[in-house]
Amino acid sequence: MKSTFKLTVYRDRDVTPGTFNSLCAIVPEGENAARGRFECELPLPDERADLLVACLARHGYRVWDRRATRQPHEISLRIDRTYQARDFRDAPALELTPVSHFHSGRSRDDQGRLVLETPELNLKLQLGMTGYYGLVASSALKETLEAAGLIGLDFLPVTLTGPARAVATRAGGFWELTSPIVLPRMSGRMRFYDAKDGTEVTHDGPPPFVYHEGPDFPAICSEPAEIYFASESWAHVPPFDLAMTHERPMGAHGLPIGSPRLYRALIDAKVRASWVPVRLD
Repeated sequence: MKSTFKLTVYRDRDVTPGTFNSLCAIVPEGENAARGRFECELPLPDERADLLVACLARHGYRVWDRRATRQPHEISLRIDRTYQARDFRDAPALELTPVSHFHSGRSRDDQGRLVLETPELNLKLQLGMTGYYGLVASSALKETLEAAGLIGLDFLPVTLTGPARAVATRAGGFWELTSPIVLPRMSGRMRFYDAKDGTEVTHDGPPPFVYHEGPDFPAICSEPAEIYFASESWAHVPPFDLAMTHERPMGAHGLPIGSPRLYRALIDAKVRASWVPVRLD
């Protein structure tokens, strides 16, 4: 994994001229005098990143923790994480987020089936995620994954709504993908915040909420956020290729966590998805 420290501030708008000059003294190449902008990207580790944060603090600024609306004395910066193939291969598990997202109406029918609106359902979809944190897989992908003998994958029937012709075209073509395996609570280092006002909530807090691997910089400014589990509790997790987190940020489902085996299977099937390694404390 590669981490990059990114900071952009404008003289007078974001920081005082004195602060601006102090930042430029630390990273001179970051100064754009004509635009009154300081901008830098530093591959970590780099002691200048610590010096920049300390400089801001010395001048009365603090790093914005993203929990609420940014205030004038708060400075927005981030640490971007870039993963390599070995990060996914060596991880105990991976958070799975399909690239395809669509609206589901956030509803289920009387039989508990996920209701999918056909205008939102592309016929070429292989694996997608509804705004309800429900995974939807095509019948073709279902057959591929079942043939791979993966553990913990449940394919449930869905209900389609919309124009009759669109429903008929898609009938039998899509399934809800879920898992009966629920992981233990995340590590104690994790923090959960109400998505609207930024107040801290518990693991079982009312949705929607977001998670970070700690309340302070640099963890709270790192993107993407990584999920941590305690090694002791992870040792009791049964074998799985797909499982769901105990925490339910959106209220209906936990976050889908896949194994390296599922990662390889979806890569081989050319399914576009974002993967974030899971960590153990």
